[in-house]
Amino acid sequence: MTTVNFKIFLLVFLGLPFCVFAQHGRKVEIELHKTDEVIKKVSEEITPEDVFAVKFLEVAKSVQAEAYEKFDRKNLRKAVKLTLEARRKAFEAGKELKDSFVPLQNLNKLKDFIFRSERIIKESHNEEALKIFDDALEKFRSAKIAYEEENYQTAKSLVKIAFDLTHTALKLAKGNEKISLEQEALNELKRNDVILEKAKNSNLDISEAINIQKDAWQKFNESKFGMALRLTNSAKKLLKSIFDDNFSKENLSPSKIENTIIETEKYLSKIQKMSGKDEMLTKAEEHLVKAKKLKQTGNLRLSLLEIKIANNLISEVEAKIKE
Repeated sequence: MTTVNFKIFLLVFLGLPFCVFAQHGRKVEIELHKTDEVIKKVSEEITPEDVFAVKFLEVAKSVQAEAYEKFDRKNLRKAVKLTLEARRKAFEAGKELKDSFVPLQNLNKLKDFIFRSERIIKESHNEEALKIFDDALEKFRSAKIAYEEENYQTAKSLVKIAFDLTHTALKLAKGNEKISLEQEALNELKRNDVILEKAKNSNLDISEAINIQKDAWQKFNESKFGMALRLTNSAKKLLKSIFDDNFSKENLSPSKIENTIIETEKYLSKIQKMSGKDEMLTKAEEHLVKAKKLKQTGNLRLSLLEIKIANNLISEVEAKIKE
């Protein structure tokens, strides 16, 4: 592309008539403010873990500062050129953030799918399904490593393969699935009992979910297994809704979870010094260990729940000390 054609391309694509801007400082100022808005929006979405996105954003801010400097010196043409460059870098930061976020979303979806499929596949005792599922697990582990090393395209490809393998294994397993409705309902009831017990320790108002779960057990004892399964799943959905209301998305970024863990550890250390050895503080420590593991696997909601439980246990010990 010749220099002339390139300038025409810029004029058409960006809609910025440089000759006009050179004469009208107000229009240049508008473009500067547009770039400020882009930088602000991307800044709000980025966390310190988004290394490459952070680098692009730092460059964008630096170039934008230079654009303002040129604007202050009445060099409008240069100010326009620099603010467009800053905006482009900010958009690149946003794209880098999206490129890293999408594989993480897919990894979490895959993890949930594997978790839901594992019992059916293993209890089918179908050797071919088990072998394929093992391959899927291996691809899932490799995808996690690729994501951690910021090889997002590789992670994306491995996630797709793992999804396909799990689907295949599940299809084979369901071909000779031997789990009765009774067993399926019992398994779900027991799993949800564990989740509800954890939620009780978090001081959340889950009374309605508990009542639904009690009804589910009653239907199970009356041999109404289909109704029991539907009710316990309703309890689980309600509990998830309560979690969503209490643990909003703004509190669920990895960096904020990490900071909350650090703050709780400091709180724990402080109370340990005041009280000495205490069984409740030991339990709080165990919940923090679980929180860290859940954070590493991307299960941020349950990680935050474990932190909340730990905080409540520590608070109880602190209250006893002050009595």
